[in-house]
Amino acid sequence: MKMTLTKLILPCAIALAACGNAQSGKDVHTLPPDTLQALPTDAPPIDQSAGMAVIEGLNRAYGDKPGVVGGFIGNGRCPDYLEGMWFDSATLVLQVRGDTVRARRELEAAAGSGAFRIEQVGGGRLSQKQLHALVDSLNVIWDSVDPIVRANVSGWGATVDGLEVTLRLNTPEKQREFREKALDSPALTFTGTDGMEVCRRTGVSDTLGVSIRAEKTSVARNAKTAAFVLHNEGRDTVECGESYTVAYWREGEWRVLPSASFFNAIAYVVPPGKQHRFVAHLHPLVNGGRAGEYRFFTNIEINGEKVTMMAPFRLE
Repeated sequence: MKMTLTKLILPCAIALAACGNAQSGKDVHTLPPDTLQALPTDAPPIDQSAGMAVIEGLNRAYGDKPGVVGGFIGNGRCPDYLEGMWFDSATLVLQVRGDTVRARRELEAAAGSGAFRIEQVGGGRLSQKQLHALVDSLNVIWDSVDPIVRANVSGWGATVDGLEVTLRLNTPEKQREFREKALDSPALTFTGTDGMEVCRRTGVSDTLGVSIRAEKTSVARNAKTAAFVLHNEGRDTVECGESYTVAYWREGEWRVLPSASFFNAIAYVVPPGKQHRFVAHLHPLVNGGRAGEYRFFTNIEINGEKVTMMAPFRLE
């Protein structure tokens, strides 16, 4: 995901930076649309210029959209045997079906370079073309899928070798439910918490003139959200974001409530005398709306010092 620097003026906040979050049904890539990258997000920069030169050469040969690099796989000018591209560190990998010797000869000629590796698809391994077709099919049917299944999905997208679905509550039962009521494929992989994660966060409700309180200390069990207000009655400016954790008390310990998996990377500035409102999503269709004690946690900065704020509330 690319970070985009932006600036927004809000009533008591300035958005310093933002990046898109993966929403349900969005297939997000950072390279040309035919290309995925097998790199962790914190990896140091790697020189992929040779591979990008190959993509640009293939784009000149097969592309049909002026000014757009990539997106040519599957169009009328591109050979049918070319079904995907991805980067393995610095090396561009071209996914080919059928005769790899012929494919290398023709692709080298089209690109004007042999700086790539051929990967033969088939025999159970899906190409990027096939994976994107799976993504498209899921996008088409999504609005008609069982609401309980939809509520448990926070996003999906094609990876290098599969279709990854992020579940809020990731258990064998929920995976089976998704396969039966949404989409089933050997390419599916699932990520997310199993609902048993212990919450080890601690926080304060009031410090240095900054406090946080639940708008309603008692919330209905079927409520979709709970709201919290941060008050800055101190001397220093406070910065906060959108990320949060909700914990619930069960069997003698605090556990993380399965909730949001992605947050906007945005910073709000709360000057002295102002306040900021948070909204936490409780997902009752996923979590069952258990009655009991809950805690809302979020991180802030006061004059550069990081503080975890906590507000208790109940579901009744």
